[in-house]
Amino acid sequence: VVNLRRSIARRIYIQEKLLHYNIPFEMFEAVDGNELCETELNEIYAKGSYFKTRYGRVMNIGEIGCALSHIGLYKKILEEKIPYAIILEDDIEFDERLSHIVQNNHSVEKLLNHFDLVLLGYADTDLNYRKPGICSVWKRIKLDHIIKAGVPVSRCWGTIGYLISLKGAEKLLSRGSIPLMQADFLTSNSPEMGVRFGIIRNQIVWPHEIGEESIIGKRFFDETASIGTAIRSVEQSRIKKGLLYLNKLIPLKRGYYFVKNILDGLSKKRASIWAKLNPKQYGYVEKIPD
Repeated sequence: VVNLRRSIARRIYIQEKLLHYNIPFEMFEAVDGNELCETELNEIYAKGSYFKTRYGRVMNIGEIGCALSHIGLYKKILEEKIPYAIILEDDIEFDERLSHIVQNNHSVEKLLNHFDLVLLGYADTDLNYRKPGICSVWKRIKLDHIIKAGVPVSRCWGTIGYLISLKGAEKLLSRGSIPLMQADFLTSNSPEMGVRFGIIRNQIVWPHEIGEESIIGKRFFDETASIGTAIRSVEQSRIKKGLLYLNKLIPLKRGYYFVKNILDGLSKKRASIWAKLNPKQYGYVEKIPD
């Protein structure tokens, strides 16, 4: 569990919550961006031009601290050769489904057979952490009658809770230990580093209901960010993917891409229709009483 030393109330809350569901845990002290020296910040800003070029702004101090915290955890996983870990931030809510995954080795093994990193909580470009993700018809996994996982058909962001393997941590550190982007964006862009990326379709982790802002790193976008710029960047990325897709179709060497695209589109339409017919299922996750 990632927690700032000064966030005592959050630490107490998350510890009590985890104990209530009999979930074993270890606290990991987060990097406080406010305590970084000017030299450290300048080094990060100098190498973080990638983020500014892609998303139209530089990372703020909170985001840098958050990114360094998650990178620190990846280093810990590698150094101690931990087979896998479930990383949680301290400002989250969850229910017994998280306990089910943590305590069920079969479920974890099944996920790790297909993925290096699985988001347990996330949002897409509309910033809704409660809207179920839409997964491709390929590589769908059913852990039980409630929890399902798969490869998302659209971009998903989030580091509030995720499962990561030793191999996944190694791949995320392949570009070095100086953060080039927010932690949320690192996990989202992880397929570019060869990470097998997946999501739990119905999020089992979501931001705390109290409404307090994350003080490790602000969620998804900072107020100073240009949301339009970031979304345009995502759209441009989709256009590039579309062109790559056409390039694959031209030689007709791998015709199944055509079928795959059609099936993914049908999957997305079906999910959208189902959402309109079942608004409760696609709304906020109902909080389970303690």
